Amino acid sequence: LSLLAGLKSELGLYRGTSIASVGWDNVRFRNPIRVGEEIRVRVRIAGKTESSKGDRGILRQATMLVDASDRPLVEAEHLMLVYKRSALPPAP
Repeated sequence: LSLLAGLKSELGLYRGTSIASVGWDNVRFRNPIRVGEEIRVRVRIAGKTESSKGDRGILRQATMLVDASDRPLVEAEHLMLVYKRSALPPAP
């Protein structure tokens, strides 16, 4: 799970917008990860929920760690608290 989270973070998808990790749900370890194995992460936005504060919301991400043959290794849902686009300062 830490490999999945680390690779997802390296993508930089939420740089400047991420507030906090709310948690991980439905974690499943499908297959073993072997030493020296090439792995990749897949992320899909599976849903979003408005927060009680108007400038943020919660994203539900379907995440998967796969090997070079696209065999699933770890699957999980990650909930993240993020700023809404309208709450971000304009890009320079």
